[in-house]
Amino acid sequence: MVAVVFDWDGTIVDSIPAFVESLNDFCMERLGVNPEISAGNFPSNVGKHTHDEIRRIAEDAGKRLSDEELSKLYDEYYEISSQASDEAPVFPDVPVALQQLNDEGYMLFISSWWDERRLKKLVKAKPFSNLFTLVLGTRGRNFTKGPAHIRYLQSRFSITPKETAWIGDGPIDIKVGRECDCYTIGRIGTLTEGQLLSLGAHRAVKDFRALPDILLGLISP
Repeated sequence: MVAVVFDWDGTIVDSIPAFVESLNDFCMERLGVNPEISAGNFPSNVGKHTHDEIRRIAEDAGKRLSDEELSKLYDEYYEISSQASDEAPVFPDVPVALQQLNDEGYMLFISSWWDERRLKKLVKAKPFSNLFTLVLGTRGRNFTKGPAHIRYLQSRFSITPKETAWIGDGPIDIKVGRECDCYTIGRIGTLTEGQLLSLGAHRAVKDFRALPDILLGLISP
């Protein structure tokens, strides 16, 4: 068996532009400052990293937030970003690529920082949801997108790191893939090909329809 594990936002769905716009607007409205965040420096996941980013933006603007104030702001932004992800379009290359990989015998998985129950609803609404063997989101502090998900999949399905491809669009994605010794692929978009490769991605791709050829001979079923 071989596994191909996909990030969700910025990888399967084109949600990062909406996240960027909403975070800039939110900080302007709630903190009185436009941090001028772009896709290239957007926090790598909208969980812990955005929580920390809101704190940093506030401090740069001379505002000291209590933990309670910060938590409240983050909860507000979480709801806004949730809507942005709900409405984000699927990248046009994704359905065909997923079907190709499924037909060739790869086991497909999703790994995301979103609450797992919410994530499963997001994925289920897509016409290709049946192609995924398992959808993993956050179940608690110690089980979320990252090494915990990779270790769980490898243990449950008896897959080795060398039989696992990890695909994402941001710095955290590339870091996770390399730390877990997976074949790591970056989707060009949030970051450039050069940026993804410099972070440690083995390959960077713009169109997922190239994935079957890229994976052939590396982690072939």
